[in-house]
Amino acid sequence: MDLASVRKGLLSRLFGIAEARSLVDLDATLSSIGVDETKWQLSEIERSATILDLLASRSGVYIQSGAETEWMRNTRPDCGAHAPGEFFYYNNWDFNALGFIFEDQTGFEIGEALDLWLAVPMGMEDFHRQHVVWDPPPPTKRFSRYQVYMSARDLARVGQLILQNGSWNGEEMVPAEWSTAIQTPLSQIDAENAEAPFFGLSWWIDAANGNPYHDGWGWQFVYVDRGANQAVVTRTDNGISIGGTAWFSFRGRHGVLGDVHDIRAILAD
Repeated sequence: MDLASVRKGLLSRLFGIAEARSLVDLDATLSSIGVDETKWQLSEIERSATILDLLASRSGVYIQSGAETEWMRNTRPDCGAHAPGEFFYYNNWDFNALGFIFEDQTGFEIGEALDLWLAVPMGMEDFHRQHVVWDPPPPTKRFSRYQVYMSARDLARVGQLILQNGSWNGEEMVPAEWSTAIQTPLSQIDAENAEAPFFGLSWWIDAANGNPYHDGWGWQFVYVDRGANQAVVTRTDNGISIGGTAWFSFRGRHGVLGDVHDIRAILAD
């Protein structure tokens, strides 16, 4: 099934591996690697954002993106409201652009890198490089969404990898420093709410216990419980067809923070 936004955490790992292999410079700016928009040209300040800024969802670029949610539309700051690196806004533009940047800078397709760098060495049973699919480009935007399809048991391996600080069978799959960096809190989505999660480099951190996790629309979760020494995955069929997706949306859901509460309860039992 489609991982939805869990894809973002997976890509963050690939960037760490690519940096260790000298395939990408995470401090490179959008300007230095030639990234711009098709119709809405980015300003000089916006193009000073680094790849790390995008991974932290702090690009300072506030324009419409492919597959964005109503919440993203309603909370988007005005263009130019914040400089790159100074303000957190969970923006699909950042994550969609990162997909393009990864392939452009490394020379690897996302599916190819997932397959060669993680799936094969970790013995994933179902994943294939063709399970990464790009949406058609939006009419007036350069960057479309890439989607990652993965089984629950393969996603559980992803959680186990972060639990083991990037190591698998004694071999370092993801650099240990990067495994620590992606789950280091950089932003809190609501500073007035003590329970609101933190955000690192495309990974969420549970404010209650420091556990890293990633979630995707409709209860796609990989949650790493360090205290219990286990990784937990939840999957939901949130609709493969247009009709199925519409029906799932109509039924509604109670929100990510409520989902995290439910997962904590499952772990407690």
